[in-house]
Amino acid sequence: LIRKQVKAKFKAVGNLIEPVRAVKEPGEIKTIRKAVKINQQALQAALELTEQRAGDARAWLTLAKLLDGADQLDERLAALDRALTLAPRDAEVHDLRAVSLASAGRWEEALAACQPAVWQDHPPSKLRFRAACIVAERRDLSAAIERMRQVVQDEPHFYEAWSQLAEWYH
Repeated sequence: LIRKQVKAKFKAVGNLIEPVRAVKEPGEIKTIRKAVKINQQALQAALELTEQRAGDARAWLTLAKLLDGADQLDERLAALDRALTLAPRDAEVHDLRAVSLASAGRWEEALAACQPAVWQDHPPSKLRFRAACIVAERRDLSAAIERMRQVVQDEPHFYEAWSQLAEWYH
């Protein structure tokens, strides 16, 4: 089902060439057409990978990463769900799911994605970091700082968390 949905969207990518006709500069048209072609090739390769390695969570994660258009959220989430079925403790998959949901303004679902049941009440630092970032996006900086302070206390070598915390203090 996921592959059928993506293949339908993949066909629609070809339709992106039409708006290019409104661009006046010939060089721009060539650049846009090239980018669309590369995107189509990447999606095709990812689809083939999921067909050849349907039981490999990384194949589904690869597909999800390429489904980055706003109109591809459902397909992206479906690919991530498939990856999580295959590798429920893959923090990178949970993280991308949280980022995707937050980008769509689905804040509660995004925060829930940072607290997967597989880790009970002890998700990895990467997901606690992501939860703090989501809280900050919702404009609750003091709560985000408190969450991030806990992350750096538990994981003192987590550079990205320290860096984000310093930026929020700035």
